[in-house]
Amino acid sequence: MEQIVQSIKEISPNNNLGDLINLDKDLKKLAIIDEHNKVTYRQLYNMSNYAATILQKEKNIRPGDRVGVKSFNTIGFAAVYLGILKLGAVAVLINPNIPQSQIDIFIKNDNIKFLWIDPILPKDDVVNFDVYPVKNTDPAVILYTSGSTSNYKGVIRPHQHKLYLKYKFNTTIDDKSKLLVSQPLTWAAGIIQLEIALIKHSTLVFLEKFDSKKFLKKISLHKITGANVVPSMLTLILKEKELISTLDLSSLKRISTSSAPISKSLWVSMKEKFPKVHLKNVYGSTEGGPSIFGFHPTLPTPDLSVGYPIDGIDYRIINGILQIRTGSTMLGYTNIDAENLTNDGYFITNDLFFVDENGFYFFLGRADDMFTSGGNNIYPKQIENVLREHPMVKDAAVIGLDDDTKGNKPYAFVVSDTTEKELKEHVLKSFPPSHCPRKIWNIEEIPLNNNYKVDKKILVQKAKSLIEYEGN
Repeated sequence: MEQIVQSIKEISPNNNLGDLINLDKDLKKLAIIDEHNKVTYRQLYNMSNYAATILQKEKNIRPGDRVGVKSFNTIGFAAVYLGILKLGAVAVLINPNIPQSQIDIFIKNDNIKFLWIDPILPKDDVVNFDVYPVKNTDPAVILYTSGSTSNYKGVIRPHQHKLYLKYKFNTTIDDKSKLLVSQPLTWAAGIIQLEIALIKHSTLVFLEKFDSKKFLKKISLHKITGANVVPSMLTLILKEKELISTLDLSSLKRISTSSAPISKSLWVSMKEKFPKVHLKNVYGSTEGGPSIFGFHPTLPTPDLSVGYPIDGIDYRIINGILQIRTGSTMLGYTNIDAENLTNDGYFITNDLFFVDENGFYFFLGRADDMFTSGGNNIYPKQIENVLREHPMVKDAAVIGLDDDTKGNKPYAFVVSDTTEKELKEHVLKSFPPSHCPRKIWNIEEIPLNNNYKVDKKILVQKAKSLIEYEGN
């Protein structure tokens, strides 16, 4: 990556992350279709210039100022995002689902000069705007991440991220692709889909918010070729058996999953329902960069693997935890020290990985999910995967609760049609007694948070209440 950076002028408007539309390509082509409107590449280009002009002339925004945009997935969001960057300002992406009290904290602590809410822009006004020349390491965008347990943190991503997308991002997306975006554009996984699609001159279809029925209907209506989702979204999609069997979904060529490990049982279920769709397990992070693994030059990627190392990205595993250094690695956090950045520029992911004999990487789960029970390290994801392998289990989540004797003890929640006794016997075929959940409760569905990840805080509270009620 360093060689790429050195081969391009250090200060150049072409390095500006907002300058993603290639004016030499067909500008009459549809760029984005949202739930209310659609725009061509020419119209989106004009809208982004209009947004930059409004911010500069009416809001007195200058290069380096932080400008927030709060919106669901819309054309206006995309245009304002590009406009903020073209101006040389820093785009602060805010999910509308975040409580207003938390947004007020962002505005104060992160020095947001202006917040643009639910932008609607004219799409046919021709507006010219000179893109601001930036340094590769200038801040471009702030993405908020809460991880799995901590408070929100503002991740500062540089303009150099554009070089990573152009030269290192490993993808089969091209100008014939039609991509369905159902994850919020305020997520790293959402905004990367916008950025890479514009670079590749693809067409994007936006869902304002994820809905499994709408997701499948949009694939059929717009002849979608690809989509990226988190594993919990796949679980919800697979529940729509009638729509899957009746809709024409033949255009769909690939689905990638990210943000959390996918279980073997979910992988198998997807392959059964969508046998002609290429399923890819993707790994990236808000702080470290998107899709940092690719394909082996000759060997096929094993099921569940996130892929093979890409030239130009640095990898190392220390105590089972992956550390990476890419062209998209964050500059740091807003207002707090980035203790997970090493002195030599590696991001400590806190994610546990295994590498097989051929060099393929497998994401095992978060290190901070791990707990100790009687001196044994317990990794919830491994137990969850075994539970899901039982034919009568649709979903599972494992938590650890404090215990005076053992330190912690494992407990589990499942969505299943079988008994606790049978499931414990099933777990004990793969693990020693120390790893077997002390109680396994059957519930109607596993609760998810706003990021479509398992809400383990709710499960901890529920487990404590059940233990008290049952007297265990």
